[in-house]
Amino acid sequence: MGLESLALAHGDFGVLPPLAHLAELVVYGDADVDVGIAVQRNPGLRVTRPDEPYFPPFGPGDV
Repeated sequence: MGLESLALAHGDFGVLPPLAHLAELVVYGDADVDVGIAVQRNPGLRVTRPDEPYFPPFGPGDV
C-alpha cells in the first residue's frame, strides 16, 4: 500500500511529494506546507489544523 496518514510539525515542508494513498494530513501550527497542491494531487484528502502545539510522544532521552 503506502503512506495513508501524515502529521507535520515544526518546520517548513514546502510542497509534499506525490503520495498516492495519502488520506489524512495533520498540519500543526508550527508547520508550513503547501496544502493546496497536496489536495490537488490527492482528491478526498482530509486536512486538519489543530490549534494546540505538537508535543512528540517521546523525550530527548528516548531517542
